[in-house]
Order: sequence, then C-alpha cells, then structure tokens
Amino acid sequence: MRVEVEIDSQLSEDWAGFHIQTLTTELQQLITSIENNSQYIWGYREQEIRPINLNELYQVYTEDDHVWLQLAEFKGRFYQVAVQLNQNFIVAGRDLAFNFQLMDHLEVNNNGTIDMLLKNQQRVPISRGKVQEIKERLDL
Repeated sequence: MRVEVEIDSQLSEDWAGFHIQTLTTELQQLITSIENNSQYIWGYREQEIRPINLNELYQVYTEDDHVWLQLAEFKGRFYQVAVQLNQNFIVAGRDLAFNFQLMDHLEVNNNGTIDMLLKNQQRVPISRGKVQEIKERLDL
C-alpha cells in the first residue's frame, strides 16, 4: 500500500481520505481510530455523567456485567470502550485494558503469571495469551 501525507497549514481542519480496492478489518480499525480521536470518554459516577481524560485513566475492566473506567462506570460493553481508547492502552485480557504510560513495573509471580503494577499501585493481571503482545509493545 502506498501512503502519501500532505501538510498544508492553510487547511481549516484536518481530514483524511483513502483510495482502496477493498475495506479490510485493519483499515476499518484504523478509520475507527481516526474518527474517534477524542482524548476523553464519558462515564457515570454517582448519578452524574462525567468526561474521563484518557491520559489519566489507569485501566478499564469488567466486573458484575459493568465496564469500569478506573473509578467511573461506563454503560455499555467492553469492546465499545476498547475502540475508543488511544494508543497508550494495551488490552491485557478479554475484559481488561490499561494505560501503559502509567505503568510502574512488571512483576513475575511464583506460579509464572505476570502482573503489571501501575503508578497508583493497582495490580493488573496479564492474560497468558497477551504476554507476548505486551512484550512486543513494550520492546522487551
């Protein structure tokens, strides 16, 4: 695939267009990522709807059929949140994602599992199936 980028300071807003033969899953994910380039997501907390800054969000997980964004509840499904997350997030399991910019260190447990410790001391268990992907993402 050939890629061209033009920088024009005279544009009133940024835009992107694609000339493709067929729409693949990877291109659809890229398009969705570009379209949803917001830096916040809306969540519920104590009967209030609040914006949650993605750069301050430590992790996303499901519990009791609810999706939790650190301390706020999102009404929907995990995959609906996952497509809105920016490139700072790594999916660590079927229902768990974390912000690797807020990662403190990895910890290998006695049973061979790996936990991610975040700067706020939260422990994120890493699914065995995601270990290789996380190592690649962190250049380990």
